[in-house]
Amino acid sequence: MKGDCTPKGFEHVGKTDFCGKANRGKEEQGKPEAEEGMEDEAPNSEVNVSGRAHRQKGWWKRGVVETKLNTVNMTAWVHKECDIMDQDALCELQGAWESPEQKECVACMNNFERDYWMGTEVGQLGGYGFQGAIFGVDGSCKDGKMGSGCCKFQGEEADKCARVGREEDGTSSNRPELGGVVLALQSAALSEDVLLLCDNAAVLCAIKKWVGQGGKATLATAPVADILQEIVCLLTQRVRAERATFLIKVKSHRGEPINERADTLAEEGLEISDDNKRWDVRTDRMTF
Repeated sequence: MKGDCTPKGFEHVGKTDFCGKANRGKEEQGKPEAEEGMEDEAPNSEVNVSGRAHRQKGWWKRGVVETKLNTVNMTAWVHKECDIMDQDALCELQGAWESPEQKECVACMNNFERDYWMGTEVGQLGGYGFQGAIFGVDGSCKDGKMGSGCCKFQGEEADKCARVGREEDGTSSNRPELGGVVLALQSAALSEDVLLLCDNAAVLCAIKKWVGQGGKATLATAPVADILQEIVCLLTQRVRAERATFLIKVKSHRGEPINERADTLAEEGLEISDDNKRWDVRTDRMTF
């Protein structure tokens, strides 16, 4: 109900530790705050705020995922019997909320934060508890350029990016994504098992076709044969070393630090010069 002031369930057993306001534009400053109950009712044209947003009311009924700007305060709630939040922690929370900078999210596996990350998609899939090396791979295709990136969980020294060539044959997301798989497999030691996280199901299907195919399989008709050949060779080396390699599909742009870091590296790969492209040898295949 619009303007409904009925206490919510959590308000009976909780207390407010911190309140933060949405950032208003200059022309909006000085105007009275919107009522808390009107958060989902105010149309976009009535406010001019920046910095925070939320999905529109009833988005799940219409299948629309567009967001609208916040019009009310943000509040952080804890149980009313909670007494572990000290003033320094509250100041850090307020500073993080009010900071205009967008800092990269990092998964920390200590104390309570570990419980949070173990409940995410990667955590539920067993990623954060994997006894081996965990890599995230991604590719980017933009403005006629392709870039690949890979990162290692808790191993920033293994971050890699590359510019992917043969744009004249046509650009697609599959080619740079496969390039990211090559970068990760090249970074992985043959002495450890590997878990690769990829947000492109088509890439995993392209690799799966080569599992157990024997000597009759051919790359003659594969449009990404140059990159697939490297992947097959690297996986063969790992099999001979008796090391397991797992490839798992994860959802993209959901805030998973490994996937987001790989995406950032793939974007950086787009900026590499033409002289340092990888997989840039033309084929004899006719293109249209």
